[in-house]
Amino acid sequence: MEDEFGKEKTVALIDAYIAALPKEGFRAFASSYMGKDLSMRFEQWVAPRPQINYKLGRHRKKKVGLQYKHAITIEQETAASIIEPVTLKVTFKDKTYQTQQWFSTEKKHTFELITDQKIKAIEIDPQERLLETSKSDNRRPAYWKFVILSMFVEYDFEEQQPLFMIFGQLRKRYGGLDRFDMGGYSQFNSYGANFGYTRLFGKAIDALRLSHGVRFALNLNGLAQDVALVQTSPDPTIIQVTDSGYASDVSVSYVYGNQLSYINPLQGMYGGLTLRVSNPLLGSQYSYRMINFNTAGIVQLHPNHLWGIRFSIGSSGAGEMPSQLQYRLGGIASMRGLPLTNDKFSGKHIVLLTNEYRHFLSQDMDLNLGLFRIRKIQGALFSNVGNTTHTVQEQADRKAGLITDVSGFMDLFDPRDLKADVGYGLRLHIHYFGVSPSLISFDVAHSITEKGYGYLYYLGVNQTF
Repeated sequence: MEDEFGKEKTVALIDAYIAALPKEGFRAFASSYMGKDLSMRFEQWVAPRPQINYKLGRHRKKKVGLQYKHAITIEQETAASIIEPVTLKVTFKDKTYQTQQWFSTEKKHTFELITDQKIKAIEIDPQERLLETSKSDNRRPAYWKFVILSMFVEYDFEEQQPLFMIFGQLRKRYGGLDRFDMGGYSQFNSYGANFGYTRLFGKAIDALRLSHGVRFALNLNGLAQDVALVQTSPDPTIIQVTDSGYASDVSVSYVYGNQLSYINPLQGMYGGLTLRVSNPLLGSQYSYRMINFNTAGIVQLHPNHLWGIRFSIGSSGAGEMPSQLQYRLGGIASMRGLPLTNDKFSGKHIVLLTNEYRHFLSQDMDLNLGLFRIRKIQGALFSNVGNTTHTVQEQADRKAGLITDVSGFMDLFDPRDLKADVGYGLRLHIHYFGVSPSLISFDVAHSITEKGYGYLYYLGVNQTF
């Protein structure tokens, strides 16, 4: 009402109604006081709100003498008719601005204005008063921001060195269909970066994301020399499995997901199928291909008790796949009861199944540790079952002449070769500087099937999945 009649007249209406308290009710009194039938307005205010989106359409401009003539179109996308005040803000080069309003009485409206200088930005609903389902098309040019989607930081106590992986996206502040990906990683014998583009489609999860996407990426990898210890007689021999070098590949992925939180997913699932191909035409020293499928989900058994399950399977084909980039069964992102660096558990093919029972030990905390505050403490009881075949160790043994055949993809499912572990972890749900939510994890795991590794400890900054 303030937008249509002004704040002063709206306040006067409310004061007059309180003073009179007429039997006819506020709707009839307001219509009489304003001299306008407001029945349709009241029906719209109390009715369930339909999905609606306003978007900037075409902007036509023409220079007339020393001035500029503009025609800016706004379009309304909704199945049901709705009338509400939509504000258009136009900002100029000198940071001054002007606003105009449209009461959305039709599906499309064109604002015409004459200015003395060029327009720097055009924006719908600058005060964010409208309950739109999508705001990514409300501003031209759009605001952009970088969002970290996943990050793993692991310290290997056995090798006494840190490992890390970070992946993020550059996207519009209010979502949109286009995402620009970038990330980097470093582990024992390789390091690298990737750059990609994601296009979203499908059902809306929230105002920022859709449920499906297609991603294209360029992956750049630097490789240090990779060697393996072979048990020859009378003394062990060090065999070079892959020389140092450079590998680059392109990948295409189909991804899906409906989880509302990256840091602390309470329900929903995500996953995808990825194909990576390398060729000397890309500047790589190798020719190989990798295909991997993964899926993970969270089921809420109770508000404080969650069950998480993850499955992944991958194969590298028969090409000259560098051992530094082959699948690794151990480590914080895979089977935590096995070390990341053992050549027996790195190979061209992998299968992994993870179960995790997450339960809150303490909630509604406010423990101030200076840099961050601990808000919740969660426990996680987990177990992994998996296998790798055509391993780096087998490749080294064959080079040394100890074996002639290596295991293949179908050997992944031999129950006699499956590895299993069990472990427990703590998740500290924290707020950096009291406002930015994040998570710190501490895990300890022990292998059930592989002897001689003892307990392995991990420090991370994410849920495992």
